[in-house]
Amino acid sequence: KLEPVAKALMEEDRFSLQLRGHADGRGAADYNAILAQARCEVVRDFLLEKGIDGKRLTVVSFGKSQAEGSGKTPEELRRVDVIFRAE
Repeated sequence: KLEPVAKALMEEDRFSLQLRGHADGRGAADYNAILAQARCEVVRDFLLEKGIDGKRLTVVSFGKSQAEGSGKTPEELRRVDVIFRAE
């Protein structure tokens, strides 16, 4: 799923990304914040390995803060949202 993201970043220098990590509602808030951060770092590391400049990538961890009342399954909540930004 990340190959098209890397390709878009390589083709267009004016794009940057914000990686937003999420976790499901189970467990402690502190743990879920770390887990969501780790999810983002895996995505970031993949993009760095593809040659994307780290200055174009920012990471935000929401942990489980947006899980409650979302109506999403735990599997849907465990994710990284990739937000493109044009510079």
